[in-house]
Amino acid sequence: MAERPDLSNLIPEKQKKSRGKSKRSTRHRKEKQEAAYGKAPKREVCGVGSKRKRRRRGLGILAAAVILAAIGIGCIAIFGLPVSVRSGIDILPDRNAADGSLYAAGGIELEDGQYRVVVNQLPTMSEGSRECNIEFENPAENQYSSRINLYLQSTGRRIGGTRRVDPGKYVEMITLYQTLELGEHPVWAKIELFNKKEPAGEMTLELTVRVVPEEIRK
Repeated sequence: MAERPDLSNLIPEKQKKSRGKSKRSTRHRKEKQEAAYGKAPKREVCGVGSKRKRRRRGLGILAAAVILAAIGIGCIAIFGLPVSVRSGIDILPDRNAADGSLYAAGGIELEDGQYRVVVNQLPTMSEGSRECNIEFENPAENQYSSRINLYLQSTGRRIGGTRRVDPGKYVEMITLYQTLELGEHPVWAKIELFNKKEPAGEMTLELTVRVVPEEIRK
């Protein structure tokens, strides 16, 4: 009698296909379950990439901050001190202020709120020099400290001035920020008053700065 062949290892073609489908459907169901419970499928995980992006973004912000700080320092170096800082420094006593008087006669009584101005209305300079004989005086009878600054009427540019001059002191010479051409230069003289360090008023006078050849000045 012939032996019957072992058919246990033989799988019909349809059954093979169904097994493949079952594996794919099982994986699909698993991904659905993970998504339902708040777990993203593994192939969509991007945590490492996001960390790198955040790290790069942080480095970019740091670099930008350093660049901005460098630009700020450069602006101060190129353009000078900010106006608020410069104004604060200008309130300090002028180191060139001397005790006494150049021209003002003493013994003049002033009422409260009055201020006596003594300044050279025609300061004269030598050609090529920046030394200007402003002869700005704050008489002892004044109640307020003061400072004076000169502005060219042609450009509005500040060309020089003093720091704080207290009553009973004067400044004979100032050094301008630039040389001026031969001739006469109309300027505005802005005089600011201070009660201690607090602003107490201001006034503007019209002066003329004259520049002459050096031999004439001598």
